[in-house]
Amino acid sequence: MLSQMRNFAKSWVATILLGVLALAFGLWGVGDIFSGNTPTNVATVGSHEISLEEFQREYRTEMRQRSQQGDFTPDMARAMNLGRQLLDRSMIRLALDNLTGNLKLTVSDALVAAQIRNMPAFNGPLGTFDKGTFLRVAAENDFSEQGFINLIRSETARDQLLRAVQGGFEMPAGYVNAIYAFQSEVRGADYFELPASAAGVIPAPTDAQLTAYVKAHSATFSTPEYREVSYAIATPADVMGKIPAVTEAQLKQQYDARKESYVIPEKRDVEQITFPTEAEAKAARAKIDSGTSFAQIGKE
Repeated sequence: MLSQMRNFAKSWVATILLGVLALAFGLWGVGDIFSGNTPTNVATVGSHEISLEEFQREYRTEMRQRSQQGDFTPDMARAMNLGRQLLDRSMIRLALDNLTGNLKLTVSDALVAAQIRNMPAFNGPLGTFDKGTFLRVAAENDFSEQGFINLIRSETARDQLLRAVQGGFEMPAGYVNAIYAFQSEVRGADYFELPASAAGVIPAPTDAQLTAYVKAHSATFSTPEYREVSYAIATPADVMGKIPAVTEAQLKQQYDARKESYVIPEKRDVEQITFPTEAEAKAARAKIDSGTSFAQIGKE
């Protein structure tokens, strides 16, 4: 019964969406399995937790369903790492619950009640929904009445979200063809083996045959052209010790020979103010002589 309720979540579209949601675990934070900080929970995704009791209940349900389909032992469950698979599936469901909560998706009580009443597993002797049968079947699956109602509410919200994503979704034809070809195409090959003895005795090639072959494959037998370069490096440190000391007479001789390049003509800076009359010019000169700056005279 519970497996039928999850059939949609096993479709390939849902698998793609759940894989993307699993990447968001790092944002919400996923508690480690049986961690010392939360001894009563096996995992935490966002605001939702997976209690040890819930995990054990789902594990027992899965074991019971697999046993009904054939011989399935606890050793087989451990070999296929069934606990890890169930925990991953539960964490993906909680990730979807976080998403439906963030999107404020809700399911009415009337819809939840209608879904439960339409489940054949809860039909009584009269072929209609029976409250006693409902409580008994829920208890056999380790659910209380309210716990099963909450489960159906969460399943319905997730189902609505996934159906909205799946609606109108079509895989590109090229991608479908590639997958079909990968899964179904086969190749047939016919071959035969020739032993070395089948070639018989191969005569030695003549010089003319070798010459013709080398000419036809000259690039294979040619060596790229190279250049050989010889060079020497002389640094100042290599020649400093070989330069003789310079005397004063040599310095003076070189200075006299290039004296013109060392002599710089003397220059003067001239500041000038033009006055309308000679009297005004003399008055300004008197102020300068008494301590007034040239710039102040120019400003005035």
